[in-house]
Amino acid sequence: MGPDDHTLTPTGPDASAVPVDRRNDARLRKDERLRKRPEFRRAQRGTRYVTPALVVIACDAPEAWSRVGLVVSKKVGKSHVRSLVKRRLREIFRRNKAEFPLAFDFVWIARNGAVDVPYEDLARQAIEGSRKAAGRHRGGSKRKPSKS
Repeated sequence: MGPDDHTLTPTGPDASAVPVDRRNDARLRKDERLRKRPEFRRAQRGTRYVTPALVVIACDAPEAWSRVGLVVSKKVGKSHVRSLVKRRLREIFRRNKAEFPLAFDFVWIARNGAVDVPYEDLARQAIEGSRKAAGRHRGGSKRKPSKS
């Protein structure tokens, strides 16, 4: 337990009444990541937005903060390449928590060639894609109605 933990985890009789601002926390905590299969399956019903390097899926989160889940398949590359892509994506979420809409679960699916995209472009795609997917999810689809 470090000296700054008391500012992030309130204690005392009214600890639940004090909101914890995770957006300014420089760490990526376990509860800010989707880790279990049911969490990913629930998120799959969300709204998708496709960028050149990522497919972003957004759905409402059960918590008041945003969470991210990563999917990097063998199509992206060998294990060391997949690990590199996952490290980059986790770092993008950790550094830019304040940029993401609150109370959303995001699933980022790395597309083939994501490893070749520069870090800054990957970060821009992740942030913009997450915002657009969240906006579509809350505001409905921006597609034109079909002629039926």
